Amino acid sequence: MGKIVGKTGKVLDIKVDRDSAGNNHENVLGDLEKYTQEITSYDKTLEIKPDIDVAWLFRGLALGKLGRLEEAIASYDKVLKLNPDKYCY
Repeated sequence: MGKIVGKTGKVLDIKVDRDSAGNNHENVLGDLEKYTQEITSYDKTLEIKPDIDVAWLFRGLALGKLGRLEEAIASYDKVLKLNPDKYCY
């Protein structure tokens, strides 16, 4: 469960289930080349559920597009720790 503030300023409880972190919001930000906002969105997702390997993967891709290579590598390392069988061949 998480809390968000709606447009009216009302605090809403939400159930976060983002096992597939390549959701529409982040995809749109990436498509618009708004990588900083995309990273911020993934960071918020990962604060709530830090074990989503796909969020770490796409976070790394966005960081790489901004030239933040050390941070991108750290995200990729996290991906490999969380799910090595999926990403290591």
